[in-house]
Amino acid sequence: MIRPVWGTMRMLDHSDDPIFWEKFLTSLHLRGINCLHSSFEYPSFALLSEVLRRLSRKEIFFSHIVKLAEPSFHEQNFVAERFLSKLDWYKKLLPGNIRAVQWMWRSEGSDITRIENFLKYQNEISKITSIVPTYCFPYSIDFAEKALEIKDLKGLIVYWNKDEIEYKEALQINARLGRGAISLRPFYTHERNIPVDATKALNFCEKIPNLEAIVFTSTSLRHLDESLTFFNDQLS
Repeated sequence: MIRPVWGTMRMLDHSDDPIFWEKFLTSLHLRGINCLHSSFEYPSFALLSEVLRRLSRKEIFFSHIVKLAEPSFHEQNFVAERFLSKLDWYKKLLPGNIRAVQWMWRSEGSDITRIENFLKYQNEISKITSIVPTYCFPYSIDFAEKALEIKDLKGLIVYWNKDEIEYKEALQINARLGRGAISLRPFYTHERNIPVDATKALNFCEKIPNLEAIVFTSTSLRHLDESLTFFNDQLS
């Protein structure tokens, strides 16, 4: 089964009304979508947190995949305690449970330097991956292949659509290692003026071996219905 995960990044593009989103997320939950993808970096995060607190009073809870950078920009080294502190912050602001972390190694400088620094901290990172379900968002193919050496890493989380297939080989290595994969922005296309066929876009994601979840965003009834049909078909 491929799990549907609803992305919250563009909530404010549609509405800034908490009542609207309270109804919308309730509808998603009733229709079987009970996992959200979010980040405190998104302008929508404060709105999301407020709406989730309202829903929690109605005993409606979601699980979460959250973006977490460690190190982030202007930080050179990985610090496990800092990672856990950032994660605790998410737990306080997002009612429900953290299902997984989309982990990123960010730092200034070239990708070569980033990888060199990363390699020094693999044991420290393994302390986290042994206790926190962690998927790496690698930023580069070279980093993806190195990240797969981390003990207990759950797998990779990457952009995947017909215009973004750069991680195809890394995903194959990931699968051979028995790791899972999560895809992001399946509806993205360079052809901005051509309507996206949600069913075709989601079917394209099935090319990823060991695919566990797809993070998608849609507020239109048509796209939602098409998406839910795809995910429901996974159960049959």
